[in-house]
This record gives sequence, structure tokens and C-alpha cells, in this order.
Amino acid sequence: MGINLLIIAILLLLPSKVFAFALNGTTYPIIEPSILAQIKAGARKIEAHPNRLRKMFKKKLMDYVPTHAYLPPARKSYIFYHDVIYKLPNSIPRVQNGHIVGILYPKGFTFHVLRYLPFDFPTLVIFDMKNKYQRFYVEKKYGDDNPEAMLLTTAGDLKDILKMSKHIKKPVYANIGKLDERFGVKNTISIVKRSFIRLDDVRVNVIGMNYLINYYEKNHKK
Repeated sequence: MGINLLIIAILLLLPSKVFAFALNGTTYPIIEPSILAQIKAGARKIEAHPNRLRKMFKKKLMDYVPTHAYLPPARKSYIFYHDVIYKLPNSIPRVQNGHIVGILYPKGFTFHVLRYLPFDFPTLVIFDMKNKYQRFYVEKKYGDDNPEAMLLTTAGDLKDILKMSKHIKKPVYANIGKLDERFGVKNTISIVKRSFIRLDDVRVNVIGMNYLINYYEKNHKK
């Protein structure tokens, strides 16, 4: 008992820092960074070098490559019709007076999309802008004098796409959706239009490389 009292007395006489070490070991101050201070520091860097940061972000943006749905070029031209069918991923309930009373359309139910589309949609031109023959043909046939066509490229980064858009004075889009699957498209160039003969279908005119090379040689100014 006397030894315990002696140890306690010695600890009480030690400086507070030593006392803290004796009880808990080495102690260190904890300094948490201020979020506001970090934001202000970042803002000061932007203010100090605005042009440098603007150029850096612009370069990253121009080098951005969309996730294209790539399609190989067709060797020969051909035409086909495709029935645009949509399959429900989930069931659609039947509702009466605000209450679900059953299933209106079950999961997996399919229907012909164009039957429910009373208006026409723009001509879709799906091509590869990195292919010089396809690009030349699209620029000549579907430039600013053909406003109803929607151009979808299966290749190219954002810089390429914007450059072509500026050249032909018409928007060019990345084919990042599943339009190739929806319309049965397998090759470029594919020109998709609604068929007014087979009302449930689209008519897809595929232009092959044999024709495109011949077209380029006849119309390109050397």
C-alpha cells in the first residue's frame, strides 16, 4: 500500500506532459485540415493561373473519346428492312382509382414501336468519320443543305467531331446509344429511314466501300 502511494505521489509531482506520457504514452496534437481553407487555397491557384488551367481542361476535353458503338464498313451496298420491336424490361401494372389491380403488360411483352409513333423521325446516317471515303460522301451528301439528316459517327474523339461539325455547318453526334441494335444496323454507312410501305419497319440503305471509293475518285478534287 505504501509503495502504491509513493508512485502516485511521484506522478503528481511530475510536469503535466510527463504525467500524460506516463498514463497514456506519447501524445501528439491532432490537426484536421479545414475544408474551407482547402477550397480557398484551390481558388487562389485558379485565380493565379486561370489561362493555364483553362488550356489544361480544354485539352482534356478535346482528347475525350466517346464510347462509340463501332460498326465495320460494308464491302458491297445492300438494302434491308427491320421491324423495330421493344421488349418491356419490367411489368406495367393495371391501375384503377389509384390502386394496382393487376398487370396491364407483363415483363417481356413486345410491341412494334413505329405503330405508336404518329410522326416521322429524321434520317439517321451512321458512318465512320475516320474513314476518309465515308467522311467525304457524308460531307457531300448530308452537309448543311440537308437539314433533316442526323449524323452519327462510330469513331473519332471530340476534337474530330467538332472539327467536322464546323466544316459542314451541321451537328455530328457520337453513336453512343444502341441505335445499331434497335435498327438492325451491322455496317457503315447505314442510312436509316422510316418505311412508308412496310409501316412497322425502317428501311436501311447500306452503302458499301466499292461504291464509296468510286464516288471519291470521281468527285474529289486532286
